[in-house]
Amino acid sequence: MNLSPIDTIAFLRHSDAATWLDAAALPRLGLSPALLGWLTEPGSLTQRLRARHGAVAVEVLAEGVRAEPSAEAPAPYWERCVQLVAAGRPRLAARSCIPAWVPNHPWQPVQQLGTRPLGEVLFALDGVERGPLQFAQLPAPAGAEAHLGAVVMARRCTYRRQGAALVLTEVFLDTD
Repeated sequence: MNLSPIDTIAFLRHSDAATWLDAAALPRLGLSPALLGWLTEPGSLTQRLRARHGAVAVEVLAEGVRAEPSAEAPAPYWERCVQLVAAGRPRLAARSCIPAWVPNHPWQPVQQLGTRPLGEVLFALDGVERGPLQFAQLPAPAGAEAHLGAVVMARRCTYRRQGAALVLTEVFLDTD
């Protein structure tokens, strides 16, 4: 799926209104084993993309403190929207929300990522606890290269560090 940066950001922000399901609901969705493997990947999706496609580029679409409340985080919160591109195609879009953003926040290293993947911080920082994965089927956005009624799969997870939350939503654009 190929969306403009503005459409990708809107799509990511709209995903917080989705109906999120726990892992027990996945078998009822009739997903392919390959897609299930991506959705339930316990490690870094960036590393998995690299293993499959080689180089992965992180395109930062939006980043900074947001004053508008979201279903995922009350204001103010830090938001980072990115797209991971591998083999010349957008493969994954991701949105990180860090509620109660203040200077010297436990998730401060996220602010200095630039074009580095979030996974490099999540899997390297001490004291990071990962909550359970949740899953959602999102309607493909208007203008996307998709069939009428097509859905896109997403997953989200809350990570905690020193009691502070980071909510990561990942939308699978192309798992080829």
